[in-house]
Amino acid sequence: MKFGNIRYWNTLLLSIGCLCVWSHAHAQKFTNSGTDFWLAFPEFYDLASAEYIIYLSSNSPTNGTVEIPGTGYSKTFSTINGQVTKVSLPSNDATITAQEQVLNRGIHVTSVRPISVYAGTIHNARSEASLVLPITSIGTDYRIMSYPTQTKSNALRKSEFIVVATKNGTTVQITPSCNTSQGRQANQPYTVNLNQGDIFMVQADALGDDLTGTQVRSLGSDKPISVFGGHVWVQILCGTNADPLYEQMFPVPTWGKS
Repeated sequence: MKFGNIRYWNTLLLSIGCLCVWSHAHAQKFTNSGTDFWLAFPEFYDLASAEYIIYLSSNSPTNGTVEIPGTGYSKTFSTINGQVTKVSLPSNDATITAQEQVLNRGIHVTSVRPISVYAGTIHNARSEASLVLPITSIGTDYRIMSYPTQTKSNALRKSEFIVVATKNGTTVQITPSCNTSQGRQANQPYTVNLNQGDIFMVQADALGDDLTGTQVRSLGSDKPISVFGGHVWVQILCGTNADPLYEQMFPVPTWGKS
C-alpha cells in the first residue's frame, strides 16, 4: 500500500478505520478493530533513516499504549473519534536487519476500547503502509505474498517476510518457496521456537528469488502469529520509481472465492 501524499494517507486511514469483512470459514465476524495487536517492520531500504509510524483511529475516545518490550520503549496515546492519532517509533528500535534470528523486537499495541491500527514507513519520496490485524483476527496458517529479488543501486534488494509471536512457547514451521539468504533450501520445512514478542525475519537468497507462496504455520492451534510479507526496495512493472513493500498477511482460512 503506497501513498505519496501524507494528507491523503491520513484521510484514507480514517475513512477505512472501521473496515470489517466476514469470514464464513470461521462463522464469525472478522474485523481489523480490536484492543490487542502485535506487529513488526521487516528490513526497508532506508533502515533507521526512515520514520516508522503507528496510526490509530477509533469510533469513541480511548487510550492505550504502544510498546516494544524487548527494547524498553513505551508510549501512551489517546484517540479522539474522527481523528487519526500518530505515534512515531524510535527508528533504531523499529529497524530490523538480522535475518533468520530470533529477536525480542515485536511491537505491541493495546487499548481500552477497540481501535483500528495501521503501520507505515516514510523517507524522502518513499512510503509504505499496512493494515494491522488484532490478535482476535489472526491465525496459524499463512502463505506469503512478496515480489522477486532485484538489483538496485548495485545491491540485492530482497523478497522478505517477518513473523511475530503473540504467545510464549510458539513453534513456527516455515516452508520457503525459494532458497533463503541463510542457507535454507526451497520446499524444505524447518521450525523456529518463539516466545511472545519475538520476531523472525526471512529474506530470499539470490537475484530473481521470490518468497511468494512460502507457507508459514504455527504448530499450536492456540498460538496465533502475525505475519507480514514485504520487500526491501522494489521497482514493480514500468517506470523507475521504487518503494518498499509491506502488508500483513491474512490467515488462509479467511480467504474466499468471490
